[in-house]
Amino acid sequence: MSRKPTNSDRSAAQSVGGRCALWERLHRSEQGLLSFSTSIAMLSFALLATLVLNVGQSVRQKIAVQNSADAAAQSAAVCMARGLNAVTAANHLLGELTALCVMHEALGGPELDAGTSLPSAKSLELNQKLITILPAATAAVAPYATLGTLDAPAVTLLVKDLGIHKSWATIYDSRLTLKYHLSLALSLRPVATALNIIPGAGPTLALSLHIAIAAVVSKIYIETQLLDLIDIVAQGFSPAKLAVESSVLPLLAGYAEQAVEQTPRAAARIVRQIGEENDVTTFLFPAEPKLPLVRSELKGGGFGGSEPPAGNASGGPADAAFQALQKVRQVVQDFVDFVKDAVSFNPLLSAIADEVLDIQVPSLSSGDGPGDDGFDDNLSRKKLPRLSTAGWDEIRYSQWMRATYPYVRAWRVPVRESLAGLQTLSFASKWYSRWTNRYALVKIRKYHQGEYGGSSGRKELAMFVMTDSGNERKGRENWTTDGTAAERLFTLVAFAHRKPPAPIGAAIFGSGPTDGLTTYAQSIYYNGNDQRPDGWSKSSTFQPTVGWDTLNWQSPATAGRAYEFLAGDDSGGVSLIPPRFPFIFLHDPPGDDPIVALNWQAKLTPVTRLDESWSQTPGDMRAPLQKMHANHGTFRKH
Repeated sequence: MSRKPTNSDRSAAQSVGGRCALWERLHRSEQGLLSFSTSIAMLSFALLATLVLNVGQSVRQKIAVQNSADAAAQSAAVCMARGLNAVTAANHLLGELTALCVMHEALGGPELDAGTSLPSAKSLELNQKLITILPAATAAVAPYATLGTLDAPAVTLLVKDLGIHKSWATIYDSRLTLKYHLSLALSLRPVATALNIIPGAGPTLALSLHIAIAAVVSKIYIETQLLDLIDIVAQGFSPAKLAVESSVLPLLAGYAEQAVEQTPRAAARIVRQIGEENDVTTFLFPAEPKLPLVRSELKGGGFGGSEPPAGNASGGPADAAFQALQKVRQVVQDFVDFVKDAVSFNPLLSAIADEVLDIQVPSLSSGDGPGDDGFDDNLSRKKLPRLSTAGWDEIRYSQWMRATYPYVRAWRVPVRESLAGLQTLSFASKWYSRWTNRYALVKIRKYHQGEYGGSSGRKELAMFVMTDSGNERKGRENWTTDGTAAERLFTLVAFAHRKPPAPIGAAIFGSGPTDGLTTYAQSIYYNGNDQRPDGWSKSSTFQPTVGWDTLNWQSPATAGRAYEFLAGDDSGGVSLIPPRFPFIFLHDPPGDDPIVALNWQAKLTPVTRLDESWSQTPGDMRAPLQKMHANHGTFRKH
């Protein structure tokens, strides 16, 4: 008997049928199904992708850390190069300002700055000679009254100083030279009148000589007035010069000292900042870098020697006049002797000749007139320091002199040209050359001794020179031929370290190296100017061509007009135009002005100092380096 299906039977049948239908649909479906092999493949690809990401992260980290090391090394070297350029610029500014101070002091000496007035025995002697000669000269020129109108005014103008002077040096020598020349000119008045005794051409010769004397007296009168004007102008500039010496020069010297002291600290600070900005730890080797500079000190050279050399100006109009005057003096003396001999046969004429020609023509070499180096009783000359030849040579080849003299020589040329044209008979151009040379030596010595700005006991000033550089060793220092020594002076090694990042999938791949990543780079600061000192000697006209230096004249030294002391000491031509002053007018440098080319630079180089540097690094960055060194020997490049 069949049983009628119940509701539960129907539900069970529907359930079984539903499962059969589901399996049938899954079996027949083509929409996709992950097989076991497909799952393995996808897992492998996932692991590979993770590996690639980890490798990429490592490479990126290596590049970032290496860039940090490169940036640190390059930036530190750039900072050091800038410090050397700063010191070089300061040296040149010190040299230029010293040249201006020398040019001013050569006019009136330090006595002009002090403002003291003192008597001069030689000046009084020449004043008395002028006053004594004037009556005889006036009487002799009486027949030619118009030709003697300036005789008395010229004498009055020159003797008004009463032998008391405030300005010495060039102004004193020039003023006394004018007195000497006026006394010589007035002494020739009786000689000119005596020419009338010569039959025939005598009166003509007498008139011609009186005209020439009148022209000389007129020129002396004009030059005396101009000399008084120069004296006033020089006095007006004294406060400015004292201010430069007491304030500006110490400030510049202090700036150079600060640059030498602070530049290495700034380089180390920059390296630390680069590390902070790039999230790395940085280290600079040497840990306390130093600029390869030392103070240029003067030993003194011994006292009790001679005054500073004044040099020999030659080839200029003042020098030609000086030589011509000696010949004129001799001609005059010979003529006086000739006339006396010619009339000696007649007692009356001989007595008249002795009376009229009773003159003593001053000599250029006996001390009565201006010697080749000026008047011995010049107060500025008396107060010049006396050093041994070695002492003056030490200053002559010092860094300060080499920074100063090219400007002294260049800037005094237009001054000497104007003096040669406007102050011909005073020999001011010649005296100015002598005194600028003297004071170039003296002032540099005093700066080194702390004597400047009108007082002593001040801070001693000095320039900075390259390590192991002496007066005659410039360009021949030991490090110029010793590569290891040069590397220690001019190269830096920077290290960068970063802790290892957590890798993706650390549970599978592991945590990786625990020491982190350390990279390194080396840089050099160097000078791009020429380095060719081999041709220099003490007889050279120009300074040695040296780029690795704290002067950096344009290479070669001939192109930079870097003259050595007393070299190229010419007076130029003749000009009736007042000279330009570098500190008043802005102008393009003339062809004879010195030229400077600062050229300290920096760049990355192959690493050659890893052996001596890696062991100095901090412990966290030293471990990776130690492993590399142990496993692979010394790495020469980063």
